[in-house]
Amino acid sequence: MKLLMAREEKRAAKGESEGAAFLEGAAAVDGAVTTDTGLIYLETVRGEGKQPVKEDSVKVTLSIQYNTYIHMSSPASYSVQVS
Repeated sequence: MKLLMAREEKRAAKGESEGAAFLEGAAAVDGAVTTDTGLIYLETVRGEGKQPVKEDSVKVTLSIQYNTYIHMSSPASYSVQVS
């Protein structure tokens, strides 16, 4: 049992190290923005028109990249107001 726990702890430490390196690399990309919560994003297409206010909703398409896997979402509308 101790051997299994030691093996899992080693694997978890490796995952933490790789994850931290990934986030550090993503934050270093030219134009990357890191929010207070740790979210890292790139604005790939700037919207046109007036800036939304809290009563508006916005339509976005998300592109999520992890290593070589890229997932594009369908366009979705979100309320600007955060509760």
